[in-house]
Amino acid sequence: MLSTFLWGIFLVIGIVLIVLWDKKRQKRKHRSYVYSEENQKELEVKKAIERERSRRSPR
Repeated sequence: MLSTFLWGIFLVIGIVLIVLWDKKRQKRKHRSYVYSEENQKELEVKKAIERERSRRSPR
């Protein structure tokens, strides 16, 4: 009886920890995705500026 109860508690704690860890991991993924998306936009803007400079510069 006691061992069944302890296994139940162990199982519940394990499931809760897995769920919390997964939520934390998803938040981290979302942040990194947004960050990489912003970096991508910044790189595109810099490339566009460089293209404009190269077009305007006398050769």
